[in-house]
Amino acid sequence: MLAVLALTGWWTWDRYRYRLAKAELTRSWREGSAAFGKGDFARAEALLRNADRAGQIVGRHVLLSRQARQLHSEAQVWLSLCPRPLDDFFVEYLAGDPAAAVAAFDRELAGRTLVFDGTLTRKLVRAPASAKKDAPPRATSSQYQIDWIWRTDAVEVRLVIGEQPVLARLQLEEPHRVVFGARLEKLALVSPGDGQWQMRLVPSGVVLLTAATPLEQAHWPGDDTWRPILDEQRIALEIIP
Repeated sequence: MLAVLALTGWWTWDRYRYRLAKAELTRSWREGSAAFGKGDFARAEALLRNADRAGQIVGRHVLLSRQARQLHSEAQVWLSLCPRPLDDFFVEYLAGDPAAAVAAFDRELAGRTLVFDGTLTRKLVRAPASAKKDAPPRATSSQYQIDWIWRTDAVEVRLVIGEQPVLARLQLEEPHRVVFGARLEKLALVSPGDGQWQMRLVPSGVVLLTAATPLEQAHWPGDDTWRPILDEQRIALEIIP
């Protein structure tokens, strides 16, 4: 009897918790997406964070829950944008002392976000072979490269994407254009004296973009060819009805 009462009480509480979360998800999503559309990313991030938490209770099988999680991630991208253009930073620092450039990057740009638009290529890489005769087949992993490069006559900076699980959602079989936000991790000189640099992204820090409004507000290239890319990314992330 006590077990039945306990189970009934747990079920009642669980349903009550679910209803509260569903109401919070709906309210915070409505207000958060409205703030996002107005460019108030601080308010949008706070509200969509609440919606995302509520969505965890409601379940990711619910479309609105997935939409809240995605738009919350995009709000974080736009809220944390680098405070200065990369061009300005590179021109100021990369022609001088490399150690000073790395320190300035860590101080000014590390942990901040940028939006990238480029062609992404996926390459399958096999793990090293094992010397053991009974070793299992070598595992394969995906490495991604993008055609983003910043260069002058003396300096070249390439973007290193690193481990970004979300890119697997795109299921790339051939080079394809993507639009994404990413959090910067570090700047490193590849080898002294040759002007070759790498800019690395925070692992798992890539966010595929799906909302057009911030790009419009930022006066993204006016040819509108990026809009179908956002549509494709919505489909890949399963956030359309």
